[in-house]
This record gives sequence, structure tokens and C-alpha cells, in this order.
Amino acid sequence: MKNLILSSLVLGASLFSFTLIDGIQKEAKLIDDSKLIYHVNEKNELHGAYSVQNTKDNVTIRGSYTDNKRTGNWYCFNSDKSLFLRYNYDQKKILFIDTVAIKKAEIVIVDKNPEAVKNASISVPVCPLDQYVSFLKKEISDVFPQPHMQYATPTNLEIVAKVDANGQAKYQVNYIFDKIKRSISVSGKSKAFVIDWVPAMYEGKGVASEFKVATEISFSNNDGHRRFNWN
Repeated sequence: MKNLILSSLVLGASLFSFTLIDGIQKEAKLIDDSKLIYHVNEKNELHGAYSVQNTKDNVTIRGSYTDNKRTGNWYCFNSDKSLFLRYNYDQKKILFIDTVAIKKAEIVIVDKNPEAVKNASISVPVCPLDQYVSFLKKEISDVFPQPHMQYATPTNLEIVAKVDANGQAKYQVNYIFDKIKRSISVSGKSKAFVIDWVPAMYEGKGVASEFKVATEISFSNNDGHRRFNWN
């Protein structure tokens, strides 16, 4: 009987500790139909395990929060489940990056110092590139000018994230219509998820950069469906 009581007390303490550490689990559906699973503490702040799963239930982003701040190692996975990025928020250091996948992006350092332009580290979203485009595609589709929609052929797009020295990003989408370069702006934000950025760094300080990805969008004049593809 004593052993049973002791076991119950230990189990109860373990469950209580788990609740305190991981908080209350919640779920949200993201703009690209992926699923966000996260935890909050008694102040309703992000606290504990945090992950994003795509429509195939594969984890694409995994990490943790402590009192509303990202901490420790965060992992991002490509659509084939291979590792795209491992970033440590405590060390503020990229521990791994998929050197093949990152070539889909063009990264330009925007700084007056030529040494920084030459030697700065790259900026990168804490998000796999295919899902990065997936997150942005719905908003682009919603704000794309109706008169500029081409139904016969896909429209080539360049998504440009202008990332400042603190890792804050503004998004611009460039395309050609009627032989003229056009641009629209998107926020890249939703209520449930915001794309976090690792800024480019030089000599321990953040520097501004532009992160460019090419993609295309197809429009249908039958049902208004819009489809994105990598180039």
C-alpha cells in the first residue's frame, strides 16, 4: 500500500511538473492548411514545445519557447523530411543549413561597407524554403491585381524579403506585366504564425540583406484557382 501511495505521488508530481513546463497545449490551422501545435503558460504566453506539421502530418518546424521567447535548438525540415536548418537561439548561431536547398534563394547583403558585403553571413528564415513560399502564396494570391492576371501562361514572381539588421522583414513581390516591372507588398504575417528571421551578420553585428526567391503563379479564369510552382 505504501509503495502504491508513493508511486501515485510520484506520478502526480510528474504530471504537475509536465503541466508547468509545457503549459496548456493548443492548435491552430495556418494559412497554407498546415497545423501549428503550441503551448502557453498561465499568462497565455508561448511556453513549451512548438511545432508545425504540413498536410501530410510531417513536422516541418520544431522548437520551444520559454516565457514567450524562442530558446534552444530549432529545426526546420524539407518536404522530403531532410533537415533544412538547425538554429540555436541561445547561441544565436546557425548549426546546420542545407547547402543545396538554400541555393534556391539569392541573398544580397545591403551595406555600405564592402567588407561586410563580401564576408557577412547569410540571412535565412527559420522555416523550410518550400513552406516559406507556401506561407506567403495565399496572401500574394489575395492581393494580386485582377487586371494583371494572365490566364494563358504562368506569371513569374520574385519574392523579396528585405531583412534589416535586427531580423525584421518586409516583403515585396516583383513581376512583369505588359513589359513593365510591377511590385506589390505583402505582410508575411498571420494571427497564428510569423516567419522568424536570422539576420545576416558581420563581426558580431547584424547587417541588412535581401532574400530573393523565384517562383510562379498560374491563374484560371474558370474558378479563380491560383497555383504556385518553383522555377
